[in-house]
Formats: sequence, C-alpha cells, structure tokens
Amino acid sequence: MGKRLTDRRDFMKSTLAGVGGFLLASGDNGREVRAAEVKGKERKFVYRTLGKTGLKLPVINMGVMLTDNPNLIRAALDSGVSLLDTAHGYMGGRNEEVIGEVIKGRPRDSYFISSKVNLPQNRTTGLYTEGATTGEFLGRLDISLKRLGVDYVDILHLHGVSKKESVVFEPALKAFDKAKKDGKIRFAGISTHEAQDSSQ
Repeated sequence: MGKRLTDRRDFMKSTLAGVGGFLLASGDNGREVRAAEVKGKERKFVYRTLGKTGLKLPVINMGVMLTDNPNLIRAALDSGVSLLDTAHGYMGGRNEEVIGEVIKGRPRDSYFISSKVNLPQNRTTGLYTEGATTGEFLGRLDISLKRLGVDYVDILHLHGVSKKESVVFEPALKAFDKAKKDGKIRFAGISTHEAQDSSQ
C-alpha cells in the first residue's frame, strides 16, 4: 500500500502534541516576561527564544497572509507585536508591499520579518521542476526584499515543502547559503502544509 498523505490538521495535531510534550519536559523554555510601554500604558509580554536562533520573540505575533490593510499591521506593531510573517507569493506580492509601507521609517531593530520563497514544483508529485534553480530562488528573494524595503529578512523559509527530497534540494540549499553570506537573510528554514505518513 502506498504512503498515505496526512492532511494539515492531522499534521498539526501530531506536531503540537510533540511540541507540547517537549515544552512540558523542558520547563519554561527560555520564557521571559517583559514590560513595555504601548501608547502610554504598560503592558506585559511573554517572550521566548526561537530555537537556536537567539531571537527573543513575543509568543503572539502576526501572520499577515491575507492582510492588505496597513492600519491593521501598524496597530499590531504599535501594540507590541514584533514578528510579521509573510511570503513572496501572498496576494501576488501585494502583502509584502503593504508591510513595506508600514515598516518604512521604523527602526530596523524594532521588528522582525519572516518571509517565504517557493520554487516551481509539480503539484501532483511535490517535486521541483526544471525551473527550480538557485538563481530563481535568489531572484524571488531580491524581489521580496525590494517590496519590503529592507536589506535583509530575519527568517526565510523554503515555502510549501511536501517531500523529504525537497528539504535537501541542492539549489535551495545553495541559495540559502549565498543569501546568508550576502547578508540578505539571518536564518533559514522550511514551511509545510502536509507531511507523509511514514508509519505504513
């Protein structure tokens, strides 16, 4: 019998169960409470360190995927949210442009940007196609940086990975390496919406 693909909900349940167990076993996991003044009022935020990056982020941040309202993003930042998560392809690029409008003029160390770049792939097999090159990846990253109006993103993900072969796709790994050396990204990762069930 072939491998069964789990849907996003099953994947998230199993992932969250594992993460939950890890957090319970590891105590406060770098938890830190900080007071911040927001519009003249003191608010307390819980921060945690993101993996091995050393980045201390509030536990609540903003996925901007379908937001084209700059006032909503501005309000989130003004309320203490510091990580905005977007992607090269969200809203045909408009999403990154809106974020760029909002962060213009803000100190670069007052926010973090996480974005994602996808590569051409066969939707049926999940494997990358001929156009999935290091150059294509870096070109898309450069477009994202221009839209955002920044020199670098804090976290860049290879977007929409669905096969283990894609995680170690050499052109993407080379692109990450070059982008990091060129100072265009600080940290690299992958994003996924489905996973293979390897138990069968």
